[in-house]
Amino acid sequence: MASPFTLPFIPPDETPITHPDITLASIRTGTATSTAATTAFARAIDRLHRFHSWIPHLATILHTLLYLAMPIFYLLTQRRRHDIATDEATERETQQEWASAWHTKDWTTLYGLLALAQENEPMPTPWAPRYLRSMQQRLQAPRRRWALRELLEKGIIPLYIQDGGVCTRQTASWGVRPTFPFVTLPRYRQTKSRAYFDFAVPHYEEELVRQFVMLLCRNEAGHGVEYCRFDPGPKLRRPGKGKPPCAPYKGPGFPLSVGAEAVVESLLPFCPDKVVERAHEGCCPLEWYLKGDAAETIPLLHYVSLCIVRVESGHWGHVELDNCVLNCAQDVGMEDLWPLHKAQRRATRELERLGLAIDQL
Repeated sequence: MASPFTLPFIPPDETPITHPDITLASIRTGTATSTAATTAFARAIDRLHRFHSWIPHLATILHTLLYLAMPIFYLLTQRRRHDIATDEATERETQQEWASAWHTKDWTTLYGLLALAQENEPMPTPWAPRYLRSMQQRLQAPRRRWALRELLEKGIIPLYIQDGGVCTRQTASWGVRPTFPFVTLPRYRQTKSRAYFDFAVPHYEEELVRQFVMLLCRNEAGHGVEYCRFDPGPKLRRPGKGKPPCAPYKGPGFPLSVGAEAVVESLLPFCPDKVVERAHEGCCPLEWYLKGDAAETIPLLHYVSLCIVRVESGHWGHVELDNCVLNCAQDVGMEDLWPLHKAQRRATRELERLGLAIDQL
């Protein structure tokens, strides 16, 4: 005779609604609750066994998919390599076609080409993309930075500009790469930067140009200033800098940019900061901003007395240094020697003479 306190065996697949051994006495003593718990536990064990039996099949499926994916990845990487080689060959041919335009000996044409390059992204130029893009972004923004164009009209050639402040941007995205591991992951970077502005001024032997550089070296805003004169021929370097409080900010304590990188954007506040761009020790030569040697790319700027100037801020805030430079140029009386509407028309005529057109790019 079965005792009312004995737990009956219930198969996992059976779900009895009632059981003859559950009596009023067992309910009072809590035996019914124990029976239900045992049944639920048995069902969980059965599901676990069923899932465990599928693990070998899942492993087989994953291995099969991996073997099938390998030739697909190989084909994709081969296609990517072919596309990269084709793009590089096309870019070299285009650069060679457009190189003759930048070999001009006319200053008006050169300034017109510079203005066109800063406003037209697809136009082939001898300038390095990173530096040229800094001007293009500001001239194509909803609030255009007209000071950059006004500086160009006065003969001052912007080379690179950074406004400072804090920003977050995506530096890489999902993609296929030709080498292992064949996949690029998205990466995000959050940085805080100091503003700085690099530009070149030809004909440093002229008195007005020297007055302009000296005025910058004692600007009232206290921005750091450093310059270097490059004479034609052997290109002798003659560096100079402003005096305190306008001395340049150098050393490890004054990096140009610091920040953090992460694969997930929401993790950026928890990642440690590191130096992204160190402070520059002296002004860089013109070749730093070009794709090649200045004598072969823009000879008109190579065979002239050229002064390259850097103006930088000493804090992490947003500063539009092009306005500060423009104010100094206006204070010394620099005139608009190269009106850009006339310079662009002459440059366009020169491109048409060479059989080149921006609208065909």
